[in-house]
Amino acid sequence: MVWTKISSRFQRGSAARDVATLTVGTAIAQAITIAATPLLTRLYTPSDFGLLAIFLAVASVGATVITLRYETSILVPKENTESANLVLLSLILGCGLSAVLAALGALLPSGLQEKAGLGALGNWLPIALLTAAATSVLAVMQCWMNRQKRYRHMAWLRVGQSTSVAGLAVLLGLLHTNDGLLIAQICASACICFVALWFGRSAAHMWDRKKLQKTAFAHKNAPKYLLPASLLDVVTLQLPVVLIAAWFGTDEAGQFSMAWRLLAMPMALIGAAVGQVFLRKFAKFKDDPHQAKILLKKTWQYLLLLGFFPMGLVTFFGDYLFLFFLGEKWNESGEMAKVLAPMALVMLVSSPTSGTYIILGIQKFSPLFGLASLIYRPFALAVGYYFHDIYIGLWIWFFCEVIQIFFYQLVAWKNINKLCP
Repeated sequence: MVWTKISSRFQRGSAARDVATLTVGTAIAQAITIAATPLLTRLYTPSDFGLLAIFLAVASVGATVITLRYETSILVPKENTESANLVLLSLILGCGLSAVLAALGALLPSGLQEKAGLGALGNWLPIALLTAAATSVLAVMQCWMNRQKRYRHMAWLRVGQSTSVAGLAVLLGLLHTNDGLLIAQICASACICFVALWFGRSAAHMWDRKKLQKTAFAHKNAPKYLLPASLLDVVTLQLPVVLIAAWFGTDEAGQFSMAWRLLAMPMALIGAAVGQVFLRKFAKFKDDPHQAKILLKKTWQYLLLLGFFPMGLVTFFGDYLFLFFLGEKWNESGEMAKVLAPMALVMLVSSPTSGTYIILGIQKFSPLFGLASLIYRPFALAVGYYFHDIYIGLWIWFFCEVIQIFFYQLVAWKNINKLCP
């Protein structure tokens, strides 16, 4: 009886099976990363990881800008043809604008690059902006595969990306190659980009280039509302690494990035998988607000239960865990993790359900929360810089983040209530 009930939940096409497929794939990918991390932290210095963090920050910001966030609408249309056109539109914008930004980055004077906190990158800046194109292509094709329910392909992409990055980084580290972490990241991103295009090639058969302009206009809310909010969010999320590198040094930036990288794994493992399936299910329930509320509430509870124990463990024993796992050079990273773990738990619970703004059509509120983040995150670190204590900045950041997330989800909840008869 129990087995029948469990197996019924994991039937083909069920939400539980979809989540399980993505979760297993992401778990394998993260297991590979975790297995390689102790070796990488002994092959490379915190400064090397700090440089990688700045590189990825630039690539992440670039990837957010160059598609104008049209890929977020791929799940919305009823017709596959319209969704396929959104894929084409996103790819054209991503590749074209990435090339433009890379050219501008190459022409940027070193003095301005230094003032922007990106002086450590040097000649890697244009390459980071080109890597943004590969990142955006992967995001676009994953949205298409999510619509097509090709969760196995999505899982394989995550495994392949982790394997290629970790394998190349270890190999280059053993060969004592300069900037091995950066080279591994660039090569792996390019390879996974082409694999993602192959997995999502079915979209190409539905492209209608004559309707691209019409499609862009129909989904104008993405660049109008989501782009500013997403840009503000990714900038303020990545800005701490840049500011820490500029104010406290690349070594400190490496310590922080390692702490946040390991804490973010539960969000990648559980949050991303749940979020992609949640968004598709929530889209179906938008005309049934009562079911939408139940789904939203259960998702929050599910993620809180899953994340509570591991984040609590890091909060109390992070320094010992990091010292044992990463080596003697990373004790400070463990101390930072103890402060960041509670914030990571709150973000884990919230992030998968943030897509409700798209489905409910309330994207206009997103820029307000993005603007708030742009203010309090740099402000928090600025206070830490003023007092010469990075931990003061991290604590202020934590409290502000919790308050912002609470109001962000409260707006979504109230808008669902408005739809209830």
